[in-house]
Amino acid sequence: MYVDEPSANLGKVVKDWEKCGLRAEPFKKVRYFFPYRNDQKKHYANTWCKTEILEKRMASEIASNYIYTFQHDKEKIDLLFSNIDDPAMTIDSILNEIVNGTQFDSVTDWRSLFDRVNQFSQKGQTQQAILVQSWKRFSRLMGTVLNESKSGVFQDSASETAEKRHVQLSDCVEGIDSGDTFVIDIANLPDVEKCLVFGDVLRTLYKMKTEGQGNCPERIMVFVDELNKYAPESIKNSPIIRDLIEITERGRSLGLILFAAEQFRSGVHARVKGNCATNVYGRTNAIEIASSDYRFIPKTYTNMMTRLRKGHLIIQHPIFRSLLKVVFPEPAYDQPQPK
Repeated sequence: MYVDEPSANLGKVVKDWEKCGLRAEPFKKVRYFFPYRNDQKKHYANTWCKTEILEKRMASEIASNYIYTFQHDKEKIDLLFSNIDDPAMTIDSILNEIVNGTQFDSVTDWRSLFDRVNQFSQKGQTQQAILVQSWKRFSRLMGTVLNESKSGVFQDSASETAEKRHVQLSDCVEGIDSGDTFVIDIANLPDVEKCLVFGDVLRTLYKMKTEGQGNCPERIMVFVDELNKYAPESIKNSPIIRDLIEITERGRSLGLILFAAEQFRSGVHARVKGNCATNVYGRTNAIEIASSDYRFIPKTYTNMMTRLRKGHLIIQHPIFRSLLKVVFPEPAYDQPQPK
């Protein structure tokens, strides 16, 4: 939340950055996006960010609260089911009916969607070839998302009041320009909503690249933490996994580069890992190193991984004949420690 502010230790890290041929300075042209919530204690933002920092961001008009409405985002509902196996494709069939079928033409918001799904879940109801049991399962899953969601990102419509700062995230991403840095806060969201937001951003960027949008930057880099939440090895097929595989296979040629971090590389989908050109290892525990992902790494380096210091990394890349240990300089932006 401080990437646009200089580090308190900037004087100590300047030389390290200069050795890399870079200037030690914070990011410029930064915009912050927070998930919306329904109370105004923190400017309607669902975040761990301190109130005084939020006030500064809002006053500078570089922060907004993103929401999802049914009418604008119904084609993204499948992302809410990213971590659910659907071998019989029943969820996929229901989602296709919601987006393209005539039975849902009158649905305008999330509540009416839930009510409509419940109608098809009643005994004796039929809807084409989709069984009532499938509708019941879908209703339970959808109810978990909509009824138990505390984040507030699901709204019936965008607020007309400026203080709520409602934005549609995909619309903002489509307006990204060269040199822009977007920070999208998802820390407080449950996992299903994190998948929705991350998948939404990826799809929007991929669409911009493949459709040749005129103002699209030549290269766009996406940074995401905990990749294993979005592409777990345990799920063989899901909407977000399909999107991630497409980006890892074609992204570099399109100028869309994904940087992902995770604590357990072994927990990431095999095809996503297999398409990564660069692997960077930090300190790793012995249980993780014992997994099959590390079988081709020389024992010297795996032993080294268990005792690496903070900022010390091991890089694996085709241009290097062997693994390479590097020391990464401290960030040039501020990282205040919690009190």
